[in-house]
Amino acid sequence: MNESAIITFAINVIVLKLLLLKERTRFITITKISAFVLRIFFAATLVGLLVIGSVSPIWAVQLDAKIGTHAQTAQPTFKFLRTVFIEYPDGGQVADLLKGKEVTVSIDADSNTPGVSDLIAQLNSNLARDLQSTVQITDMKINYRTHLQGRDDSASIDFRVIMTPTIKNYVLRPATDTSAAIVDAHWRGLFAKGPVILKTQEYGDIDINQPIGYIKTQFPELYSKMAGTKAETMLGRDLIDAGAVLAQPLSTWHHLFDPSGTISQSSQFGYSGEKLVITSFTMGESSLREGIQKETEQVADFTTDKKYVVRAVESSNSANIQLDGFVTETSIDNIEYFGSSPKVPENTGTTSTGGFPVGVIYGMAGAGAAVAVIVLFVSDRKLKKQQQQR
Repeated sequence: MNESAIITFAINVIVLKLLLLKERTRFITITKISAFVLRIFFAATLVGLLVIGSVSPIWAVQLDAKIGTHAQTAQPTFKFLRTVFIEYPDGGQVADLLKGKEVTVSIDADSNTPGVSDLIAQLNSNLARDLQSTVQITDMKINYRTHLQGRDDSASIDFRVIMTPTIKNYVLRPATDTSAAIVDAHWRGLFAKGPVILKTQEYGDIDINQPIGYIKTQFPELYSKMAGTKAETMLGRDLIDAGAVLAQPLSTWHHLFDPSGTISQSSQFGYSGEKLVITSFTMGESSLREGIQKETEQVADFTTDKKYVVRAVESSNSANIQLDGFVTETSIDNIEYFGSSPKVPENTGTTSTGGFPVGVIYGMAGAGAAVAVIVLFVSDRKLKKQQQQR
């Protein structure tokens, strides 16, 4: 059974138990206010059933891509996020440097920006050498943003890099009437090593890959106190690294194919005025199979006049890759690929990972909600009857 269906069913069971408990707890006086509160709770639960799958938390790496097997290029979006906390509860020199400060750096860059071509060259080298990928990057757009907020006892620095590369050569073999297209999947693990320097007029040279590089150029006095410590080593960890997305096998991703793709969607996948099948592969949500996705935290310290603690916090990773056709994962020589067939197999409904129909998920949720409504209605009638008899 699909994890979403199980969770939805469990929520409905909890609601039913609460409603039945209302009848069994005789020694509690049920007032109109308590009945109203129960209705509010019940309504909120139903709303939660509708939105539970659409809440979007902040992730360490976010990947969003539309890959068309009939298109020559694609433009996936990688978003890398990290928050660094510098704690100074006892004050000190670092507190004097950061308390009350608020500094934002925002850079938009493309292939004409000094430093971006070097990044593209490194990424292409990593794709071919380390990721065994046929993909090549021909262009790149980057949005880099940091925000430092100095408070009374700590400071936080939010780091965000959004990269939108233009990629080609991801289709290794086009689809035919009898065989599926083979699509490269290892590009999803894109990464850069070491400092990635963008040269800007407003901020000078900015290292967008290592937080310590940002501190070194923008807050040199703070960096001088961290230099040579464990805090410097921890903050030297690369930000542009989607290795965790690659590390999770495609066989464990949730996948959903929709044979009713609209004509307006077709242009995004290299088609012209045709309806098509769209398959979505997603990872990163908490589930019974994958477990609860937790944030990761690294801690280090450095000492000058006082001991200061530095924390680097990242949430779990997420990815959503859409491809045209009925797509499944396949392995060739122990390397993962997407296999995209132009036609949906006959007698197959719109399904998600595990072959569990999506319609059944909503059916179970709806049935559970209907039963809860009936129980609430009967409970209210019994309550009114008891009040009249008194």
